[in-house]
This record gives sequence, C-alpha cells and structure tokens, in this order.
Amino acid sequence: MIPRNSLRRETSAVSLRTVMESRRALGEGFAPEEVLRVMLSLTGALAAMHTASPHALLRPESVMISPRGILLVDGIVGVCVAPDRLYAQIQKRFASAVPYVAPEVSSGKRPTAPADLYALGVIAVELLGGATPDQGPDLSRA
Repeated sequence: MIPRNSLRRETSAVSLRTVMESRRALGEGFAPEEVLRVMLSLTGALAAMHTASPHALLRPESVMISPRGILLVDGIVGVCVAPDRLYAQIQKRFASAVPYVAPEVSSGKRPTAPADLYALGVIAVELLGGATPDQGPDLSRA
C-alpha cells in the first residue's frame, strides 16, 4: 500500500509550459543560465530514456518540474502509434506539439533520439526568445 502523503508529494510538479506562461504573464523571461540548467536536466533525462526508447512527443507540456527535478511524461504516445500515422495523431490530439516535431517524423519516419534533440532545440529557442522558431522568437534579449 502506498502511503497517502507520498502521492501528494509526487503531484507537486508543474509543467514547463505552466512556468513559461507564468513568466510571460509577469513580463519576465528566462536568463541564459536558467535555460542552460533546464537544458542540462532535460538532456540527462532524455539520455536515460533513450536507453529504452525515444520520447517522440517532447514539448514543454511533457516536461514536469518538481522539487526533485525534471520528469518526462507522455513519451509512450510517440512510440505506440505507427510512424506513418504518428504525425496525423499529433496534429489531431496534441496540436500544441506540432512545432516540436522533427521534419523526419512529420514526413512519416519513425521517431528517433535525433528527433528528440530537434524538440530540445525548439524548447531552448522558446525559453530564450519567447516563441518557437516558426513564430519568430526574439533572440536579441537572450
């Protein structure tokens, strides 16, 4: 049996998207040092995950930040759907993930670790410039 209080501790995480939106609402961005810390943590989490499978649906909503560190969620979706149908499913069910999808995945190829690195780069650009590359981030403030 799981102790009741342990569940509460595990659910104290918030998504990176929530943190980004909170900062944006306050008119604040992320310092390059903060972005570097997030990217290093994410890179470590992805490296551990890649020993089994690529994430294939990496985006700020699937990055949970907790007092214990960074957790990745939603990764199973990307590897459970046939590659030729994956992009259509992402567009239909996870529209906010489209800017983070690597070109090879959107063309029907199986997600791989390099596709996750593409998404990681998009997240870094968004953290530094306030928008994904397709929306024209302002990198002059980075």
